Amino acid sequence: MVPLPPEWGETSPLEVPHREAILNHVRNISSTLAARMAALLSCLALVAAALPATASASSVHSGKYQCYQFDPISGYLYWGFVKVKGHKYKMSGGKGKYSRKGSKIRWKSGPLHTYHWSGKVISGKKFKIIDKADGLEINCNR
Repeated sequence: MVPLPPEWGETSPLEVPHREAILNHVRNISSTLAARMAALLSCLALVAAALPATASASSVHSGKYQCYQFDPISGYLYWGFVKVKGHKYKMSGGKGKYSRKGSKIRWKSGPLHTYHWSGKVISGKKFKIIDKADGLEINCNR
């Protein structure tokens, strides 16, 4: 014969089966959650400290960048290369100087200045050369 459950109000909260096990489980979850959040926050702080500060840099990373123009019909078209060193650039059309403020690049001299292009830094290994007249974008990757 199966015993009937007690009627409402016949048992006290202290007589609930497995009460201690349930309370221990709840205590462990709250302390584990706090420890996990602290570990997550410290990991995020370490990752943020390890990332390069590209927005505060005053120049584009030195190196040779391969540049491509995207065309919806033909796909990517090779545009040439740009060599960057300090605040100077060199390409097949000539050489010149540039300045950088945040993610914006301003071409101060050379072919990109002559034809009124601008630039934008995407990451430590990528930047765009942008034609102000029609918005054409040239993607340059290191």
